[in-house]
Amino acid sequence: MSNKEQFQISKVTLLTVAHFFHDIYTAFLAPLLPLLRDVMGISLTFAGFLSVVQRLPTLLNPLVGVLA
Repeated sequence: MSNKEQFQISKVTLLTVAHFFHDIYTAFLAPLLPLLRDVMGISLTFAGFLSVVQRLPTLLNPLVGVLA
């Protein structure tokens, strides 16, 4: 096998770690919303708005897929 055809463990590891942190980031807000409401005194409307804003970038997924 040439160098280009070998399994690239460093790149696979980097992608795996990046995907892990992406999944953790998108999942951490929901459990924290009650705490944020109590500590910061935000309204239910604003707490719901935070969830919507966090998921808004997923609308760009088809564009990223086309570019990839």
